[in-house]
Amino acid sequence: MSWKPEAVFATVFALFWALSPLPLGLLYWHALILVENNELNMSDVVMVSAFAMFALESLKVVEI
Repeated sequence: MSWKPEAVFATVFALFWALSPLPLGLLYWHALILVENNELNMSDVVMVSAFAMFALESLKVVEI
């Protein structure tokens, strides 16, 4: 049995696993930029992050 299919599967699985928190990180980064520009309060960043985590986990549950 060749190791190549297993390596491809492992690579695809690793990319899928690594890209899962990417939207949350980008959202948090954008929120911090808005805080620096005084367009958003720091307490609102926590609210935005909490809502984003809830929304992303909810989408995982319904498998969208």
